[in-house]
Amino acid sequence: MYGKWHLGYQKKFSPTAHGFDDALYFLGGNCDHFLHREETCKHMLRHNGEPIHLDGIHTTDWVTERSVAFIRNKAKQRQPDEPFFLCVWHAAPHFPYQGPNDHTGELFPRDRWNKGTREEYVEMVEHMDDAIGRLLAAIDIEGLRDDTLVIFMSDNGGDARGRNLPFAGRKGGLFEGGIREPCIIRWPGRLPQGKVVDQVTMSFDLTRSFAKIAGVRVRDDRPFDGVDIISHVMNDTRVPD
Repeated sequence: MYGKWHLGYQKKFSPTAHGFDDALYFLGGNCDHFLHREETCKHMLRHNGEPIHLDGIHTTDWVTERSVAFIRNKAKQRQPDEPFFLCVWHAAPHFPYQGPNDHTGELFPRDRWNKGTREEYVEMVEHMDDAIGRLLAAIDIEGLRDDTLVIFMSDNGGDARGRNLPFAGRKGGLFEGGIREPCIIRWPGRLPQGKVVDQVTMSFDLTRSFAKIAGVRVRDDRPFDGVDIISHVMNDTRVPD
């Protein structure tokens, strides 16, 4: 798991305490993209629960570099039919608005933490798009394309610098512009290319889908909140109301 970890500051909440074998991440909801510090100047970057310093490297870049290295190592080391699971949680384009060339050597000014231009936002999105391309290329180069399920999604709509048209609203609100975002799935040979599905779904439906794909037995006394949405897409069936 590489990227943003917004599920608790204490060590007991760290990713490796909850099932991940390796995790490079920053704590909290946001941090300076180059110095990896909160507005308070508190250092947020961790590797498997311990502080680590990668000062000067943009969050989008270290997340991508570690993710690509993981893919390459897995391709070399894994046995046939041995599965792997990778979470890549980019910080971009979350504020503070810093593109890949905006490092000044100093902590981002607190009075501009949640302020920025449309151009800065776009630069961060394009930088992340390039990073996703690098990750997909690594999967292809290592011969894993046909065996790998890839999902791209977000946790909310764009903020005031984004554009959520044709929907009204933005991040922080309950209009569709704030809560509706793309979910793009690539699984060659399993899902048809170019298929568009208008089924309403939520991220925890993917948790149930992952469990089904991995052959995890669901306990009767601890059922999932979600439904296996990917099977519905594969079989072209609708989810019951």
